[in-house]
Amino acid sequence: MGLKIRIIAVVIVAFSVMNLLLCSYITHQVKALELESLRAQIDKSTYLMKNINTLPLYNVDMEALKMNMETFFDDKNMKRFAIHDSELNININLIREFPLGGTDIKKTFVIDYNGLTLGRFTVVYSTSLIEKKLANFRTKMFGVSFFVTLVMAVVLIFLITLITKPVARLARITSEITSGNIDKEIDQTSVGEVGILSRNFARMRDDIKEKTEDLARTNTILEGEVQQKTLQEKKNLHQRMVISSVNTFFQRSMTAQSVKEIAEIFISIAQGVVPAPYCFVGLVCDRKEYLNILAFSDLVGKQYHKFNDVSIKQGFKQQISGKLLKTITDKTPLIFNNVSLNPEFDFLPREHLPIDTIMALPMLHGQDVLGLVVFAGMEGEYTVEDQEVAMMMVMALVEALSLQTLQDEKQRFEEMVIQSQIASNMLSFSARRNKMEFAVEDIALLLDQALELASNEYTLEHDFHFGAIQIMKDYDPNLPKVKCRGGELKQVFFNILSNGAYAMAGNTDNPCPTFFIRIYGKEDQVCLEIRDNGPGMSENLRRHIFEPFFSTKPDKEGAGLGLFIANFIITENHNGTINVESTLGEGTCFRIFLPTNFV
Repeated sequence: MGLKIRIIAVVIVAFSVMNLLLCSYITHQVKALELESLRAQIDKSTYLMKNINTLPLYNVDMEALKMNMETFFDDKNMKRFAIHDSELNININLIREFPLGGTDIKKTFVIDYNGLTLGRFTVVYSTSLIEKKLANFRTKMFGVSFFVTLVMAVVLIFLITLITKPVARLARITSEITSGNIDKEIDQTSVGEVGILSRNFARMRDDIKEKTEDLARTNTILEGEVQQKTLQEKKNLHQRMVISSVNTFFQRSMTAQSVKEIAEIFISIAQGVVPAPYCFVGLVCDRKEYLNILAFSDLVGKQYHKFNDVSIKQGFKQQISGKLLKTITDKTPLIFNNVSLNPEFDFLPREHLPIDTIMALPMLHGQDVLGLVVFAGMEGEYTVEDQEVAMMMVMALVEALSLQTLQDEKQRFEEMVIQSQIASNMLSFSARRNKMEFAVEDIALLLDQALELASNEYTLEHDFHFGAIQIMKDYDPNLPKVKCRGGELKQVFFNILSNGAYAMAGNTDNPCPTFFIRIYGKEDQVCLEIRDNGPGMSENLRRHIFEPFFSTKPDKEGAGLGLFIANFIITENHNGTINVESTLGEGTCFRIFLPTNFV
């Protein structure tokens, strides 16, 4: 804001404030005088009303009363005038409507004559008309004030412009000089202080011009040095970022559970150092013209769905040809920055992704090509430096995939060994079945023994144990006994109770974990239900619950064999059935059916 504008603004604001204060003061004084005049008028009118209406009241002259009241009610400030005498049945009430605003002034007095009370008068005056009058007065005052301020502003602008014109001209010139126009001429013909200031500015301009030329020569030399240093620092920073990304990838890949998860981790990290909105990782299939796509960036999936009206999932196979296939067969990287100009170029999905730049790198493991990594869609062009960075990331990917493959093969071998052993043991267990004697047992007693065993030996978390579970029993008193192997059935019941207790221990929202146990007869069978109010499980988990090695517990907390063994004992050894029903958030129910006539 310029000096002239600041002076005008300060003066106008000060004058406006003074006018506002003056208008407010005058308005306040006028209001006080008007209100004082109104109160005096009220006192005078009430005095006259009391004297004039005494005789008509005494004589019960209603006509005279009404005439007097109407005469007094001609006062425009009077809002209400009323007289009331219950003994003489006098009740006259005159009311006038006033606009909103203002204050009511009410007076009530009693008229008596010779010790006799004649009636009660009520008079109400309103200040609405005075307020309206003051509002009009205030508006006129503000209008006059505004007009005077406007005239004064015009005069002030003219005078200040005339006075500050030389200074403003000098300010414009110096502004142009400071903005870079150092050759701008300065008028040095002015007299007085402005002339002295102009000549001093001219000398300063010449000095600045000379020093600026010296600095320009020095800056030219320094800029070259800084540019070289900056490029080197950027290169070093980029290298550190790449190394950090490789280290991060290795650390995160160590926690991955599959090659697909490693590929997903690779894409999320590689896109941070290699400019590529589109990216995918694929493994070479038996037929080299097909890739098994492990992972892809979000935009690949979105574009494929957009142009093909289908969603793609990891693990699907994609045919490749042209230069992408050549990258695999020749085992050499590819950079192509004019995809649209090459009709033989084939990409995922074919002829649809809006790209013009692509970089494909073979995943080399010794002399073998494991697969292909493709980066695409960079704005501008891919360079040799981009290829070097990408190759470092791909080498890390190949190493991580190789380690995971070895781990998977080791795990599969161990599982094969273990499975060869739940098979050997199960065959042995089945072979001993004929040697073990069946006995007639009380199922309810066996279940109670399993409950006692669980409560005595089974401890869960630090703040939860089996004794905290409420047991609700519903046993049929007329249950038939069952010919069975009691020890095996107790093992089945114990396994089911242990799993249910573990599930309820992890459900912190359940204030009262409970087992609901029911035993009843059904035709030639005995049915046993063990239901809990734990967290339940999904349909997908329920379908796999009796499979070997399947467990919902964290690693190393369960072998996944308890329910598999329970199913084997019921179905194979006792010719019964076992099933499970479960709903998320509502609990799980196991049902076991045992024949009573099994031999």
